[in-house]
Amino acid sequence: MGRLKIAIDYTVDGDKKDLTTESNRAIRDALDAVNGAATSFTVFSPAEILNLLVRAEKYLVNEQIPFSDQAGTKVTFRPEGPRANAYRRSAISTEVTISRTGKGWYLTGVERVDVWPRNPEKFAVMISDRAIANALKRKLRAFGRTELPVAA
Repeated sequence: MGRLKIAIDYTVDGDKKDLTTESNRAIRDALDAVNGAATSFTVFSPAEILNLLVRAEKYLVNEQIPFSDQAGTKVTFRPEGPRANAYRRSAISTEVTISRTGKGWYLTGVERVDVWPRNPEKFAVMISDRAIANALKRKLRAFGRTELPVAA
């Protein structure tokens, strides 16, 4: 799919997040354009994109990446492949990318890909150079250091 940037806008009611009608529609259209009628092994529901956003935010918090360093984060996801070896060939799947900016999360990639039997899911989080530099500084300070030692 060409250049894509769909805002993942949602409302919050207690612990529950729901996509806005506009985001839901735009995300569904993007997923339908790539998946067609396929649903097995694909990302086919806008709710899955919202769940990915929540998973990514929890991952960043667990890895101690503060909100101020989260802009520039890209998360790529692809569901796992078929579990049975009865599939002798690849199955159609979907790989999606969401990206964080200073204004929020966006769906920036939807691609049709092949997935093979017993392939694990792909959940890859890439943070910005600034975020990784700040994370390293925090870790060094936690151990009373200010710079990385030179390897011998």
